[in-house]
Amino acid sequence: MGNYENILALMQEYSGQDYRRAKLEDLQSMDRTPQFVQDAENCWLYSMFNNAYFNLRYKLSSAEVMEIKEEMRSYGINIEDGAGSPLSGAFIARYLSQKTGKKIRAFNIDILGDKNDFVRIAAKLGYVFEIARVASPAFYADIDDNGEINQIHPTRSATGLHSTNVRYDRSRCQFKELGSWGNSRYNSFYYELKQFVENIRIRGISQIFTFFAEMKDA
Repeated sequence: MGNYENILALMQEYSGQDYRRAKLEDLQSMDRTPQFVQDAENCWLYSMFNNAYFNLRYKLSSAEVMEIKEEMRSYGINIEDGAGSPLSGAFIARYLSQKTGKKIRAFNIDILGDKNDFVRIAAKLGYVFEIARVASPAFYADIDDNGEINQIHPTRSATGLHSTNVRYDRSRCQFKELGSWGNSRYNSFYYELKQFVENIRIRGISQIFTFFAEMKDA
């Protein structure tokens, strides 16, 4: 098989898995400080490094990050340019499966179609989710006034898309973004709950959320 077929097979095995197959646990006490800062236009890669830390209790070392990057390059993937979390998630999940001896996968949940389960996984268990959202001057101006997103941001206003992580903050009843931009006011901010859902409905935020977990035994 060529690289394309090999990558597709890898993604089918390790990414996009049904969340019902995930072995879930209580993660409320876990640290929620992002550990990785993107080094190019590769939020799609570094958001998933952070997601592995948040949900798997596994902080990849610098050497391990380099190993994953080199493996991706060997498949012809440009890791400094735009791509998506299904791609990075597959390589990270395979690496961590081999490293830990566990069946690590990237799972998807449709938060509008599976709303009740999403609320349980996010609010009760404390999982962190990778999302894709719009990036635009209006979006960041919305943050500037009070550190919150409380407006609607349609895709037509976007200058691009950004892959990042969010978690539910029970103390504020809001979602909080946990980014990969380091010391930036746009790296950590909140979403008003109503506007968060409305932005998903108009596709300013992806409807499919992704998270790492161990797969249940068959």
